[in-house]
Amino acid sequence: NFFGMVTKASRVYNEKDDSESLKITMLTKGSEKTFSEQSFIVSPLIANYADFYQIGKGDLIKYSLDGFDRLNAFDILQKFESYLDGSNGYVNEDFTVCGTVTDIDYDEISNAKLRWADVVTLTNIDGTYTYELYHNASLATQVFILNSANRNAEIGKVSDIRYGDRILVYAYNGDSYAIVIYR
Repeated sequence: NFFGMVTKASRVYNEKDDSESLKITMLTKGSEKTFSEQSFIVSPLIANYADFYQIGKGDLIKYSLDGFDRLNAFDILQKFESYLDGSNGYVNEDFTVCGTVTDIDYDEISNAKLRWADVVTLTNIDGTYTYELYHNASLATQVFILNSANRNAEIGKVSDIRYGDRILVYAYNGDSYAIVIYR
C-alpha cells in the first residue's frame, strides 16, 4: 500500500470515443504521479470504482498498483472537507488519528523495532497517542503538508512537524504510514 495527497483532480475529454474521464495527480513516494480513469479501469475487481469520482484536491488516499504500475485499488482516507470539521480530533476504525502535536522527540531508539525513530505524541478529545516514525527507508513514513488557505500540498519531512501542529496520522498495528500536517 502507498499513500498520496491529491493535488489536482480534473475531467478530461477524450475525442476518440467522445467520452469524459477523471484524471488525478498526487504527491506520493517523494514525487508527483498522475493516474487517469483509463489506467484505473484495468482492474474489474475494484468494488468502490464509483468512489473514484469523489476524489478531490487535498484528499489523502491509500492505493496500490498492479504489476504494470497502474492504479488497481484505492481508498479515500480523508476528504479535504473533514480537515475543517472544527473538532479537537478523533480516532476511527481505520486507525486514522487526528490531533494536536504536544511532543516530538527526534532520534530515539525504538525498543520494539530496534532501530532509530522519531517519536510524535499528539492529543485529541479521546486521549493521547504516541507514534514511532522509523528511519529505515522501507518503513519511512510519508509526510504531507496541507495548506488550508489554498489547498496546496507538498511533501515534507518529519522535521517539519512542530509543536501545536494539527496533524492526521494513518497507522496500523503500531506502525505509522502517513502523516498530514494541516496548517
